[in-house]
Amino acid sequence: MLLFLVGLACQAFAQTPVKGAEGVWSGTLEAGDQKLRIIVTITKSDAGAYTGKFESVDQGATIPIDSVTVNGDNVTFEVKAAGIVYEGVLNKERTELVGKFTQGGQTIPMSFKKAEQAAPTPKPSPSPTPKPDYSAPADAPYTAEEVQVKTPMGHTLVGTLTLPKGASKANPAGAIVTSRSMSDSGFTA
Repeated sequence: MLLFLVGLACQAFAQTPVKGAEGVWSGTLEAGDQKLRIIVTITKSDAGAYTGKFESVDQGATIPIDSVTVNGDNVTFEVKAAGIVYEGVLNKERTELVGKFTQGGQTIPMSFKKAEQAAPTPKPSPSPTPKPDYSAPADAPYTAEEVQVKTPMGHTLVGTLTLPKGASKANPAGAIVTSRSMSDSGFTA
Protein backbone atom coordinates (compact mmCIF):
# COMPACT_ATOMS: atom_id res chain seq x y z
CA MET A 1 0.00 0.00 0.00
CA LEU A 2 2.86 2.39 0.85
CA LEU A 3 4.45 1.82 -2.57
CA PHE A 4 1.10 2.57 -4.22
CA LEU A 5 0.83 5.93 -2.40
CA VAL A 6 4.44 6.83 -3.26
CA GLY A 7 3.69 6.03 -6.93
CA LEU A 8 0.61 8.29 -6.92
CA ALA A 9 2.58 11.12 -5.29
CA CYS A 10 5.32 10.84 -7.95
CA GLN A 11 2.70 11.05 -10.72
CA ALA A 12 1.13 14.13 -9.13
CA PHE A 13 4.50 15.89 -8.90
CA ALA A 14 5.35 14.94 -12.48
CA GLN A 15 2.12 16.56 -13.71
CA THR A 16 2.56 19.80 -11.74
CA PRO A 17 4.07 22.43 -14.05
CA VAL A 18 7.22 24.08 -12.79
CA LYS A 19 6.57 27.78 -12.21
CA GLY A 20 9.28 30.15 -13.31
CA ALA A 21 9.82 33.36 -15.23
CA GLU A 22 7.90 32.22 -18.29
CA GLY A 23 4.34 33.50 -18.61
CA VAL A 24 2.46 36.77 -18.75
CA TRP A 25 3.37 39.39 -16.13
CA SER A 26 1.50 42.63 -15.50
CA GLY A 27 2.49 45.71 -13.54
CA THR A 28 2.09 49.46 -13.34
CA LEU A 29 5.01 51.81 -13.85
CA GLU A 30 4.54 54.87 -11.65
CA ALA A 31 6.78 57.75 -12.69
CA GLY A 32 5.68 60.88 -10.85
CA ASP A 33 2.01 61.45 -11.62
CA GLN A 34 2.13 59.23 -14.71
CA LYS A 35 0.96 55.59 -14.42
CA LEU A 36 1.54 53.18 -17.31
CA ARG A 37 0.21 49.62 -17.41
CA ILE A 38 2.94 47.25 -18.60
CA ILE A 39 2.56 43.64 -19.78
CA VAL A 40 5.65 41.46 -20.16
CA THR A 41 5.36 38.07 -21.83
CA ILE A 42 8.28 35.67 -21.37
CA THR A 43 8.56 32.36 -23.20
CA LYS A 44 11.07 29.57 -22.87
CA SER A 45 12.09 27.41 -25.82
CA ASP A 46 12.62 23.65 -25.62
CA ALA A 47 16.34 24.43 -25.71
CA GLY A 48 15.98 26.59 -22.57
CA ALA A 49 16.43 30.01 -24.21
CA TYR A 50 14.17 32.83 -23.03
CA THR A 51 12.51 35.41 -25.30
CA GLY A 52 9.74 37.90 -24.76
CA LYS A 53 7.82 41.02 -25.61
CA PHE A 54 7.22 44.27 -23.73
CA GLU A 55 3.85 45.97 -24.05
CA SER A 56 2.92 49.44 -22.83
CA VAL A 57 -0.87 49.08 -22.79
CA ASP A 58 -1.64 52.77 -22.30
CA GLN A 59 0.78 53.88 -25.03
CA GLY A 60 -0.38 51.16 -27.46
CA ALA A 61 3.19 50.00 -28.07
CA THR A 62 4.53 46.45 -28.20
CA ILE A 63 8.23 45.78 -28.79
CA PRO A 64 10.36 42.65 -28.56
CA ILE A 65 12.61 42.10 -25.57
CA ASP A 66 16.22 41.83 -26.78
CA SER A 67 17.47 39.64 -23.96
CA VAL A 68 15.96 37.74 -21.04
CA THR A 69 18.31 36.28 -18.42
CA VAL A 70 17.05 33.97 -15.68
CA ASN A 71 19.57 32.98 -13.02
CA GLY A 72 17.80 31.16 -10.19
CA ASP A 73 15.29 33.64 -8.79
CA ASN A 74 16.89 36.63 -10.57
CA VAL A 75 15.28 37.81 -13.81
CA THR A 76 16.70 40.54 -16.04
CA PHE A 77 15.40 41.74 -19.39
CA GLU A 78 16.49 44.48 -21.76
CA VAL A 79 14.64 46.39 -24.48
CA LYS A 80 17.43 48.20 -26.32
CA ALA A 81 15.20 50.23 -28.67
CA ALA A 82 13.55 51.97 -25.70
CA GLY A 83 16.63 51.94 -23.43
CA ILE A 84 14.84 49.78 -20.84
CA VAL A 85 16.46 47.40 -18.35
CA TYR A 86 14.43 45.56 -15.70
CA GLU A 87 16.08 43.61 -12.89
CA GLY A 88 13.85 41.66 -10.54
CA VAL A 89 13.63 38.72 -8.15
CA LEU A 90 10.90 36.06 -8.21
CA ASN A 91 9.12 35.45 -4.92
CA LYS A 92 9.04 31.93 -3.42
CA GLU A 93 5.60 31.18 -4.92
CA ARG A 94 6.74 32.38 -8.37
CA THR A 95 3.74 34.72 -8.59
CA GLU A 96 5.47 38.08 -8.25
CA LEU A 97 8.58 39.69 -9.69
CA VAL A 98 9.92 42.58 -7.55
CA GLY A 99 12.68 44.82 -8.82
CA LYS A 100 13.67 48.02 -10.54
CA PHE A 101 12.83 49.50 -13.94
CA THR A 102 15.54 51.67 -15.53
CA GLN A 103 15.10 53.93 -18.57
CA GLY A 104 16.89 57.10 -19.60
CA GLY A 105 19.08 57.12 -16.49
CA GLN A 106 16.05 57.03 -14.18
CA THR A 107 15.46 54.00 -11.90
CA ILE A 108 11.99 53.29 -10.52
CA PRO A 109 10.90 50.43 -8.20
CA MET A 110 8.42 48.17 -10.03
CA SER A 111 6.67 44.86 -9.41
CA PHE A 112 5.00 42.48 -11.83
CA LYS A 113 2.35 39.94 -10.89
CA LYS A 114 1.90 36.75 -12.88
CA ALA A 115 -1.36 36.93 -14.83
CA GLU A 116 -3.66 33.93 -14.48
CA GLN A 117 -5.65 34.77 -17.59
CA ALA A 118 -4.91 36.43 -20.90
CA ALA A 119 -3.38 39.89 -20.85
CA PRO A 120 -5.86 42.79 -20.78
CA THR A 121 -6.89 44.20 -24.08
CA PRO A 122 -5.39 47.63 -24.75
CA LYS A 123 -7.88 50.44 -24.43
CA PRO A 124 -9.13 51.63 -27.80
CA SER A 125 -7.10 54.42 -29.28
CA PRO A 126 -8.87 57.73 -29.54
CA SER A 127 -9.57 58.85 -33.05
CA PRO A 128 -6.39 60.43 -34.39
CA THR A 129 -6.06 64.17 -34.22
CA PRO A 130 -5.67 65.61 -37.70
CA LYS A 131 -2.06 66.53 -38.40
CA PRO A 132 -1.57 70.31 -38.51
CA ASP A 133 -0.78 71.73 -41.92
CA TYR A 134 2.69 73.25 -41.81
CA SER A 135 2.96 73.80 -45.54
CA ALA A 136 3.80 77.26 -46.82
CA PRO A 137 0.99 79.29 -48.39
CA ALA A 138 1.46 80.06 -52.09
CA ASP A 139 2.39 83.71 -51.45
CA ALA A 140 4.66 83.00 -48.43
CA PRO A 141 8.25 84.32 -48.48
CA TYR A 142 9.44 80.85 -47.41
CA THR A 143 9.24 77.17 -48.39
CA ALA A 144 8.23 74.29 -46.12
CA GLU A 145 9.14 70.62 -46.40
CA GLU A 146 8.46 67.63 -44.13
CA VAL A 147 11.70 65.94 -42.98
CA GLN A 148 12.70 62.84 -41.00
CA VAL A 149 16.02 62.43 -39.19
CA LYS A 150 17.21 59.05 -37.85
CA THR A 151 19.13 59.26 -34.56
CA PRO A 152 22.06 57.00 -33.64
CA MET A 153 19.80 55.20 -31.12
CA GLY A 154 17.35 54.26 -33.89
CA HIS A 155 14.66 56.84 -33.16
CA THR A 156 13.13 58.96 -35.91
CA LEU A 157 12.61 62.69 -35.43
CA VAL A 158 9.93 64.18 -37.64
CA GLY A 159 9.45 67.84 -38.40
CA THR A 160 8.94 70.62 -40.90
CA LEU A 161 11.90 72.45 -42.39
CA THR A 162 11.06 76.03 -43.38
CA LEU A 163 13.54 78.14 -45.27
CA PRO A 164 13.39 81.64 -46.74
CA LYS A 165 12.86 81.53 -50.48
CA GLY A 166 16.23 81.70 -52.18
CA ALA A 167 18.13 80.01 -49.32
CA SER A 168 20.83 77.61 -50.54
CA LYS A 169 24.38 76.51 -49.78
CA ALA A 170 25.62 79.61 -51.56
CA ASN A 171 23.05 81.82 -49.77
CA PRO A 172 22.71 80.29 -46.24
CA ALA A 173 20.01 81.27 -43.75
CA GLY A 174 19.87 81.18 -39.93
CA ALA A 175 17.99 78.35 -38.27
CA ILE A 176 15.78 77.73 -35.24
CA VAL A 177 14.93 74.21 -34.07
CA THR A 178 11.68 73.58 -32.20
CA SER A 179 10.03 70.33 -31.16
CA ARG A 180 6.52 68.95 -31.31
CA SER A 181 5.00 66.44 -28.90
CA MET A 182 5.43 62.83 -29.93
CA SER A 183 3.47 61.32 -27.01
CA ASP A 184 1.35 59.17 -29.33
CA SER A 185 4.36 57.68 -31.13
CA GLY A 186 5.51 55.24 -28.45
CA PHE A 187 7.87 55.47 -25.54
CA THR A 188 9.02 58.75 -24.12
CA ALA A 189 11.95 59.26 -21.82
